[in-house]
Amino acid sequence: MYRQASDEGTALERYATLDALGQIRNDIARLRQSGAVVRGEVGHDAKATSMSLDAKTPKALLEDCVDLSRYETYDTRAKKVVPLPTAQPRRYVVTATAERPLDGDRHQPPGRDGMLRHAAAAAATVVLSVI
Repeated sequence: MYRQASDEGTALERYATLDALGQIRNDIARLRQSGAVVRGEVGHDAKATSMSLDAKTPKALLEDCVDLSRYETYDTRAKKVVPLPTAQPRRYVVTATAERPLDGDRHQPPGRDGMLRHAAAAAATVVLSVI
């Protein structure tokens, strides 16, 4: 999505909170206005550090080690890489809590596998909103 400066064709609205979705769409609009795209890869090593699937509102605590060493913003107009700020860490840890929505919510994934998919999507949303 950041590679094309567009969220078209994604299912982001299925998983992102309204606030995160708005922030991501604002980020994408800024990229598009400036003529920038993202290249390379953001490294991840995400894992659920705990899960409470039997709780009234099932929850997963997530931890992701983010690696920006192969990530770059490219200015398509100037045809050059925009360097990350010198104070920007290249590796850091992001934590998030993912909750399964209540019954009847259109976002509810089924069972444990669905919870894991939902947790992974939530972690991705958090990471994208941090970067």
